[in-house]
Amino acid sequence: MQLRAEKDGVQYVYDENFWTGKKQLSVNGMQLEKTDRRTFAWQDDAGIRHTLKIKGSFLSGISLVYENGSELELFKNKWYEWLLIFLPFVGIVFGIFCGAVGGGLSAACAFMGGFSNALLLRSEKLPLAVRVLLCILVAVIVNLAWFFVWLLIAQAILGVL
Repeated sequence: MQLRAEKDGVQYVYDENFWTGKKQLSVNGMQLEKTDRRTFAWQDDAGIRHTLKIKGSFLSGISLVYENGSELELFKNKWYEWLLIFLPFVGIVFGIFCGAVGGGLSAACAFMGGFSNALLLRSEKLPLAVRVLLCILVAVIVNLAWFFVWLLIAQAILGVL
């Protein structure tokens, strides 16, 4: 996932690998040095070292925090994005009534659906209406998936008894 922002004529590009969590940050095309998990540093023409910290997460939104405490917001979830990201978690309520197996399956599928929806919502290649429809479809699919897997497991257990 790559996010771009511009402030005072300076272009920031933040890149985070969804699967590995590896983060990269560049300012005006210059790749910054990663000093720790969330901090990046560079040296300006005068030899002064500067740092930027990453605040937030892929799901909640990401900001860059300067040394002086000012922030640059790369992205922030809108109200409907919060709903769509957490829509797959509705199935956990029903999964709890299906015992430990159903609860575990529903939680695992909900997290996969939530992350999938976050990825879809960050995509700029698709129109908003298509992204919203795909998010709803993902929520339905992940909840049907855990339920049918749970149903098969429950039938297998009952068949053995």
